[in-house]
Amino acid sequence: MSRKLLLVDDETDVHEIVELMLGKEGFEILSASSGDEALRMVHEEKFDVILLDLLMPGMSGQDFLKILKRSRVASKIPVVIFTALKPEDAYEECTQLGADGYVHKPFAKKILVREIERVLEESGEGKDRPDSGEDSR
Repeated sequence: MSRKLLLVDDETDVHEIVELMLGKEGFEILSASSGDEALRMVHEEKFDVILLDLLMPGMSGQDFLKILKRSRVASKIPVVIFTALKPEDAYEECTQLGADGYVHKPFAKKILVREIERVLEESGEGKDRPDSGEDSR
């Protein structure tokens, strides 16, 4: 069963790299280049996890996270922060805002995959969950 991931990052090359890496791991990846675009998408599609950059023009990742976690529709979607900011600069704030995981750029594929899988497992959306053939949301 394919798991749907929303990648929110303003860098095109990051989209390409993540799509190559995670596509091979069985993820269906949809991409948004801004927080505004991502907010529209979470109300139109069902995602298993969001991979969120913090440093974007316009709406920051932190602002996106605040809005997402107040949404009745999308607040339960697990979020992995994916940023070049050092953990000591952003981890605590993002955790308080409701982030479920954190990966520092530049990243190794195995670290990215491991963190996403951990977050999915904790949310009950892991790859080993039983598939009833119905959407559980």
